[in-house]
Amino acid sequence: MGLGADVVLQLVGGTGIGILQITADAGKLGIVSDANQNGLHSELVLTSMVKHVDVAVFEVFAAARDGDWKPGILSLGLAEDGVDWTLDD
Repeated sequence: MGLGADVVLQLVGGTGIGILQITADAGKLGIVSDANQNGLHSELVLTSMVKHVDVAVFEVFAAARDGDWKPGILSLGLAEDGVDWTLDD
């Protein structure tokens, strides 16, 4: 925020509550991760990004079961349901 940011994206899940508090105290907007934390500072949290680790685990186990597993990086985004975002009323 000292660099003039208007929006802070914290990527440390529940341990980022302090980051979210500092962001709110500065009157800045925040995007949180790992769970829906929109209610913590509802007026200043734009959204929450949710990682679907269960989808990644399922994909890897299914590939191993089918004999298609290969070591490397598995990248799952919005289209693959690897991550999602929350929307509150």
